[in-house]
Amino acid sequence: MSLLDFLRIVSRNWYWLLFSALSLAILTWGSLKKQAPQYSSHSIINTGLVSNYTIESNEGASIDYAFTNNELQNIINVATSYQTMEELGLRLLAKVLDKRTGKGMLLPESRQDLEEKLGAKVLTKLRAKDPELLQISLMHLRDRNRHGRVYQLLYSDHPLFGIEQLQTIQVERYGNSDMLKISYRTSDPGICQLTLKLLAEIIMETQLSLKKGQSGDVLAFFDEATRKSAAELRAAEDELLGFKVRNKVINYYEQTRFISGKKEDFDEMYYKEMMNLASADSAIQKLEGQLRQRVNLPRLNQSIMDQRKTLTELSTKISTMEIMPDSLEDFSSNDLRKLKRQAEKVRENIRNTVDETWMSTNMPEGLPVKDVLSQWLSSVLKQEESTARMQVIRQRQAEFVHIYDQYAPWGSAIRRMERQIDVNERAYLENLHSFNQARLHQINMMMSSNLKVIDEPVFPKKPEPNKKMLFVVMAFLAGLFIPLGLFIAMYLLDQSLNSVARAEEKTGLKLASALPFVDKFKIGPKARIDFQAINDKAMQQLVHTLKMSNQGQQSPTVAFLSNRSGEGKSWLITRLAAYLEQKGQQVHQIKASDWVTQKQHIQQGLQEQPAWVLVEFPALLEQSEHLLNLNEMNSSVYIAYARKVWSKADERALSRIKECADKPAHLFLNALDLDHMEDVIGEVPKRRNMPRRWLKRMVTLQYS
Repeated sequence: MSLLDFLRIVSRNWYWLLFSALSLAILTWGSLKKQAPQYSSHSIINTGLVSNYTIESNEGASIDYAFTNNELQNIINVATSYQTMEELGLRLLAKVLDKRTGKGMLLPESRQDLEEKLGAKVLTKLRAKDPELLQISLMHLRDRNRHGRVYQLLYSDHPLFGIEQLQTIQVERYGNSDMLKISYRTSDPGICQLTLKLLAEIIMETQLSLKKGQSGDVLAFFDEATRKSAAELRAAEDELLGFKVRNKVINYYEQTRFISGKKEDFDEMYYKEMMNLASADSAIQKLEGQLRQRVNLPRLNQSIMDQRKTLTELSTKISTMEIMPDSLEDFSSNDLRKLKRQAEKVRENIRNTVDETWMSTNMPEGLPVKDVLSQWLSSVLKQEESTARMQVIRQRQAEFVHIYDQYAPWGSAIRRMERQIDVNERAYLENLHSFNQARLHQINMMMSSNLKVIDEPVFPKKPEPNKKMLFVVMAFLAGLFIPLGLFIAMYLLDQSLNSVARAEEKTGLKLASALPFVDKFKIGPKARIDFQAINDKAMQQLVHTLKMSNQGQQSPTVAFLSNRSGEGKSWLITRLAAYLEQKGQQVHQIKASDWVTQKQHIQQGLQEQPAWVLVEFPALLEQSEHLLNLNEMNSSVYIAYARKVWSKADERALSRIKECADKPAHLFLNALDLDHMEDVIGEVPKRRNMPRRWLKRMVTLQYS
């Protein structure tokens, strides 16, 4: 579509466009005429997600922008949630109805409207309530009856308290910071300011509650786990303590190390005493063999037997005191020294007895008998002492075997209990650490979620600038361009033959001429368009085309065809005959049904006087039996009504014409749009003022 086509569409439909634009502008002005003035205010809340210093803040740590954006979006979702709007509407209504804070908060007309919405009965009931319980009373009235006035007011489109109005509050991120900007616009300045204040309070309360709830569950879990693990650790420690108390175990590992060392010491002492005893036995046997000839040993042994027995008993007691002092209940060092003195006296008595029994001065080997007896006595005493010490050592070894039998299973039991204590202790420490971390995280979340209002909402003293004219202008433009778009779409989607190029494309025929669509309101002496000149030019083109098609024919025979009746065949034949007769030529008009009977008569007359023979064929979609006579015509004209939509039936009917005719038919468009007549006859003869002529030249780029 060219610019000229666009201008033609506008000029052709300007009155519809103007009517639509003016109508929509007037309706918009009427609808906005009673609109109350609007007041707006805003508030800024600092979330501190990035800027606040918290316990977990680390200098130089990178900022998690994804977390920040997610937290900001969560706060925005909380602020704009349906539950928040319900709570806001309830608090707002309670503040307005409160006798302490509600006076002077509403404009007089807003107060009157509120009282009408609630009714005198509800207002009387609410005024009697304690201001502290007013919000709870409103909640009960709202939830108790969904058809009540309070519920209908809050869940409506009321311009001050309705939830639909409150949902127009805008909450957005303030630039790229971690702050939120809350904007609101309503018809009452006091309500505008109060709504923003209450919404900020609800946002901070809800955010704090959410953070506490999120961290509180984790904290409670680790608290319970810590308590449980502490109880298990205490039970395991008590079990080990009871075991040690029952078995008198102070330090099992030190005690077993001490017992093992002592046992080895006693084993070494036992082997030493065995060697001493064996040495004493060997010495006694040797010395008794030497003394047997000189000394009456049986009598000597008999005389010291009692003393030896006493010495053995004393040696046993002394060994017991020295080796196992812990086994004696009344052990004292004085008793030990006393026993040692007694034993020394017994030894001295034995020596005296031996000294009295020697008989000769020298032994056969030349040794004095006294010396040999002294050696024998020393060996005997040593034998007795070793025997006594070995008895005590064997007793102590037997005790060690009993102790080993006790301590062996104790070690396994103690290790098992210690392992359980270690497991419980590590579990307790891990749970305690997690509990402390959860507490730290909870405190950190409380610090990081400490929202603060840094820009309190101001009381809007002046309403917003009136935008009625802007809306009216926008409505006028919408009423202008929407119909214009529809007209352009209709032009682009037009499937009729109301265009020379489109008609030739769809029919496949060359255009011979065309006649315009004539508006009866544009005909008259004062009409701007000269339709007579247009008709003359159209007839001239048609005659020229037919003459060129029938060169050498003195009396051309022309067939006029159309697919449907009423497309202008008869009218065209009449106009063409009038034009030819005006030019001084003879014309014969005949129906195709009469052509068969009058053909010879007409041809004889044409030999005497040449003339044009115009044959009118019936509509092809209604009657087509005369179409076989088409090949007898010198040329044919296919008449199409330009304003009709070309269909498949039209296409098939035209194909039958092409099959029956020797020559292709000429296309003639009837009722062609006047704007498209320029494509047929050139400049349409009509009166134009100077601006229109200049505008057309500029559009068609004709500057000369």
